[in-house]
Amino acid sequence: DVKLSRGGIREIEFIVQLMLVVRGGQFPEIRTRSTLRGLQRLTARGLMSAETAARLAEAYVFLRRVEHRIQYLDDQQTHLLPSGDGDLAWIANSLGLACDPARETCALLDRLGEVREFVA
Repeated sequence: DVKLSRGGIREIEFIVQLMLVVRGGQFPEIRTRSTLRGLQRLTARGLMSAETAARLAEAYVFLRRVEHRIQYLDDQQTHLLPSGDGDLAWIANSLGLACDPARETCALLDRLGEVREFVA
């Protein structure tokens, strides 16, 4: 589940919103509902390193792009990666990543693992 599982979209949103709530009383200018804008404001105020914010923003955008492709496949509000090799290959290819089930390699799954591990 790219949204709710460990290292998923919700964890990034939680990290950002928690910091905004905790520090928003002291720094009202950082308050926002947008996760990406929140990362920018936290960095601008020196509350998060630019490197961490950039990596979280990149992870957030990547996970959202994967989520949208999953939803496109079944035309449903789902966040679960498909189990079929063809569907995984289609998602990977649409993101410019290689996926070859015959060779048991899939850059999409590798990238997802890296992103989710960093977020967690």
